[in-house]
Amino acid sequence: PRLRKQLLWDICCRLQQNGRTLELGGTGAEVRDWTDVRDVARLLGCLADQPQEEDFRVINGGCGHGTTVAEIAHTIARQWGSDVAVRYSGAVRAGDPFSLVADPSRLHHLPFDWRVPIEQGLVDYVKWFKGERS
Repeated sequence: PRLRKQLLWDICCRLQQNGRTLELGGTGAEVRDWTDVRDVARLLGCLADQPQEEDFRVINGGCGHGTTVAEIAHTIARQWGSDVAVRYSGAVRAGDPFSLVADPSRLHHLPFDWRVPIEQGLVDYVKWFKGERS
């Protein structure tokens, strides 16, 4: 909730304008590692509580599970509450990777678990967009 750019925002804005058809770029098969901001905030808090190490370490803050753009679009369309036809242009932008999925292996030693399932995050986002946006 409150994200005002990127895919979720674009989908909801398009559904608000034309609730029956959703046309997106790409193929829908593109894969991303979606994480809810509430889990990301908890992860950052968990990392802040860890002892500082002398060497710098990069930690991927993702769950390691990929979800296709099509799955995201169809889930949001279902939550929107109307019969929405989702279509893809097939046009892929230069430089856009097909798959962005984190390697969460460095998170396994932390006392952390992902708590907000992607479906719940999408439900919460649509509810916010449709009624609580300010």
